[in-house]
Amino acid sequence: MTSQRKNSATLNVAKEAVNMHPLPFLNPALFQVCYVTSDLDAGLTQLSAVHGVERSRIKRDVAPLPVMPAMTLHQAHVYLGDVLLELFQPAGGDDAVYRDLGPVDATIRNRHVGMWVDDRREYGALRARCAAMNVPVAFEIAIPDVGGAINVDLHRSLGHDLECSPGAAGEANPLRRRATVLKR
Repeated sequence: MTSQRKNSATLNVAKEAVNMHPLPFLNPALFQVCYVTSDLDAGLTQLSAVHGVERSRIKRDVAPLPVMPAMTLHQAHVYLGDVLLELFQPAGGDDAVYRDLGPVDATIRNRHVGMWVDDRREYGALRARCAAMNVPVAFEIAIPDVGGAINVDLHRSLGHDLECSPGAAGEANPLRRRATVLKR
């Protein structure tokens, strides 16, 4: 690549960065990666190849939490160290929140990344902070034993949502007991 083309590419990336959303919180901690697929079994094969996981907890025809749209999902949950990997296959109903962002083939695509927001006051102020920063909130839900989640739409800058949940990374993850711990 010529120096002029390289500088032009760098300038274009810098211009795009100006239009990106900043993170609406200060000290997040990664605890979850959610993928979506059109074929749960093929998606699990891909997760196994990429992450080296051998077992997962699979549930089919799962209804969502009452605060979510009426839909059916096929789900797989896997732990890779302390990070929960979720794989969702939309299976009917009002599943656009997953189907519209998913691949049309049997591959996997990142849907959202789950982040603990360390300070509960910071989490409580997250929706207002997003509004002040013009960062869209895709949806907010109540989750039993967790307290809730705010899905912040960062598709323009990161290509996926951030699912923000209250609690510190050092706290016992209340989602851990809902999935099988896997060995590599």
